Amino acid sequence: MRFHGRQRLRRTSEFAAVRQHGSRRECGPFLFTWLDRGDGGADPVRRLGVVVPKRVGRAVDRNLAKRRFRALFIRHAGLLPPDGDLVILVRPSAVKSSFAELEKRFVKACQKAHRSQTPMHDEKSPASPK
Repeated sequence: MRFHGRQRLRRTSEFAAVRQHGSRRECGPFLFTWLDRGDGGADPVRRLGVVVPKRVGRAVDRNLAKRRFRALFIRHAGLLPPDGDLVILVRPSAVKSSFAELEKRFVKACQKAHRSQTPMHDEKSPASPK
C-alpha cells in the first residue's frame, strides 16, 4: 500500500483547522490530533499531516520521523474513522523511540479516536474522565 497525494494535508489552513477544532491526544513522543471532517463523500479519505520542528534534530532525523509516521498511518489507517484528518506533531523523543514503541502508542490513539467521536482529553489533564 502507498501513501497517495490525496491522503496528505497540504495547506496551512488544513493544518490549522485540525489543530484548532480537532481532538488532541498526548502520546509521549508525539501529539496526535484528529478531526472528523464528516464530509460524507462517496470516497472517504483519511488524510495525514506530519509536523516535525527543527528542534527534533538534523534533517536526517526529521525525515526518518516523517517516514515512520507515514508508514504507521498506511499500516493502521483502517483503525481511524473515515473522512478525517490527522496531524502528528513529532517531539524530539520520537527519534530515540523504537518503531515498535511508536506503533503501540499510535495504535492506541487510533483506537481511542475511532471509539469516541467526542473530543479526546490529554491523559495528564484534570478534566479527563477517570
